[in-house]
Amino acid sequence: MKKPQILHVEKDLSIPWYEQIKKIISFPYKSDEQIYYSIKPSDYVSILAQTRDHKIIIVRQFRPAIEEFVYELPSGHVEEGETPKQAIIRELEEETNCIARNVVLLGENYPDTRLILVPIQKERAIHRPFDCNYPEQDFKRFCSPNPSDVRL
Repeated sequence: MKKPQILHVEKDLSIPWYEQIKKIISFPYKSDEQIYYSIKPSDYVSILAQTRDHKIIIVRQFRPAIEEFVYELPSGHVEEGETPKQAIIRELEEETNCIARNVVLLGENYPDTRLILVPIQKERAIHRPFDCNYPEQDFKRFCSPNPSDVRL
């Protein structure tokens, strides 16, 4: 099968967290050109953090894009000049008041290949052990790593 030809690329850099990219593509099996949009976000990390008693930290956050609260792994953008490991340590403390004592990078993935162009530093680190100094707050949940034990 012949690969489609990229005829034109436009980048919109007006949003600080990602580029919006418009591509005009010619497919060998279609008569007219097609327009596709994608986004290229800045690097970010998602943190798989495990407590000393083997529970996984999940945070509850309001997400304006869907206008709902969601449960998710702690995460955030890698700031300029920062390594993914440094971002993991900073974001975990910012979102949970927990201090990572050991960081193991797990890898990268593409969360949505239809729209996202760069590998996101997702599920990038596991922290064990670490110290938490936190008040009981609504945004934090601890759950067992066994999926059948997770109750949110």
